[in-house]
Amino acid sequence: MSYLTDIGAYLQANGVTGTIYYEVLDEIQDNCIAISDYQGFNEYETQDGGGPDQQNINIIVRNTDSETCWTNAEQIYRLLREHYNETIGSTFFMELTAKGPHTFLSRTPSNAFQRTINFYSKYINGA
Repeated sequence: MSYLTDIGAYLQANGVTGTIYYEVLDEIQDNCIAISDYQGFNEYETQDGGGPDQQNINIIVRNTDSETCWTNAEQIYRLLREHYNETIGSTFFMELTAKGPHTFLSRTPSNAFQRTINFYSKYINGA
C-alpha cells in the first residue's frame, strides 16, 4: 500500500486538505478523501519475467458543499493527471495518468457530495 500513501502525502504536500483514508472510505465523516486501488489492470512483464506493478487507482472526494467537493476533486485531478518517470515519495512511477476528468459519483445518506477520479499507474515500490 505504500504507493497509495505516497500519493496521499504528495497531495497533502501540494495543498490538498482533509482527512485521507486508504482502501476504505469512512462512512461517518463527510469531508474526506479516499484513495484505493481497484481491479482491472493488465499484467505487464518484461522479457526476463519481471516488470513494474500496474494498478488502477480510485480517488473519491466527499464534501457537504457541492462547490468545495468539485474544487477539491479538480485540484487532485490537476495534481495527478500526468506523471511519467517520476518518483513520488518512495515509489517510482513509470506512468501515473488520469483515465478521465472527475465525475459526480453520488450523494451520501447525510447529503454529502461525492466525486470520483480514476487513474492508471505503472510503478516500482521502494525505488
